[in-house]
Amino acid sequence: MTWSISQVAWAQVWDEAARVGLVATPTRRASSRGVDVPMVPTRAATALADTLDRVRAGDCSDPVADLAERLESVLPAPVDTLIIQADHTIMAPGLLSADDAAMLARIADQESAGMASVWRVSKESLLRALGGGASADEILEFLQSKAMGGASGVPQSLSYLIADAQRALAEGAATPTRRAFGGDGMDDMAAVLVEAPRRAWQGPDAESLAELDRTIDAAVEAFRRSVADIQDGLGGAGGPGGAGGAGSPQVVTDLRGMMSALKNAYASGTIVELAYANRQGEPVHDRVSVVMMSPSVIAVVSEISGESFTLQPHRLTSVANA
Repeated sequence: MTWSISQVAWAQVWDEAARVGLVATPTRRASSRGVDVPMVPTRAATALADTLDRVRAGDCSDPVADLAERLESVLPAPVDTLIIQADHTIMAPGLLSADDAAMLARIADQESAGMASVWRVSKESLLRALGGGASADEILEFLQSKAMGGASGVPQSLSYLIADAQRALAEGAATPTRRAFGGDGMDDMAAVLVEAPRRAWQGPDAESLAELDRTIDAAVEAFRRSVADIQDGLGGAGGPGGAGGAGSPQVVTDLRGMMSALKNAYASGTIVELAYANRQGEPVHDRVSVVMMSPSVIAVVSEISGESFTLQPHRLTSVANA
């Protein structure tokens, strides 16, 4: 029993360390006792250790300020783009500014935290925000200013949900108190007329979007074939998915293999060489760290430019270990 409690406690410590960014999304290895433990400290962990060393040595009068200064030098700049999905989930692919985090906390419920975070907007969370003084216009303007793609990046269903929450709040405030009418027990009810929510901007029509997707898919396929031709020319097709020989980068070009490679890079905190087609169908190469993954969206940070961005799986052309 003592051993079991000890292992549970250690697991909680490591999970908390991963949540606050002191260790990378845990890479685990077997210890001498056969227990998996995270083994990848981050630069934030180093900053914390340095501050603690100064405290022990008596050289630090304000540990909080000292740690804040050290973290500011190692943490990436806050992201200013949010990924808003059709199920009203909002993904922040990096650290948020204090103002953006505070606004999300007002209008949504946080589902996961860390360097990247996930939030979910619901009618209840919107009613909470509206009841606390926020306006529907303010909420929609915030989402449109932060969503990838601007106003068109906010799902129409979420715009309707915001309008519905405002209408429900208005109806609750406008409906009069029930009272008896005459002596027959009937209620004097007042009808409340509410303006229907305005339709959000639809963006390009469905046929135009479908044609754009077909063009991009064709460009991606052509790019994949060119990568495969280059590998064949170099004699580098050494295994499933186009992996190279011993000592060479492991290049993967099939979709399932690429998603598996990115998942492994996300879990281990390693950098990968990524090739993909941008929205114009042009080939792009980059060295990236994966900060968030879902079946439909991959959020990465470029090790070359320092910028964070997202990709859809169908735009990928190859993934290789850096």
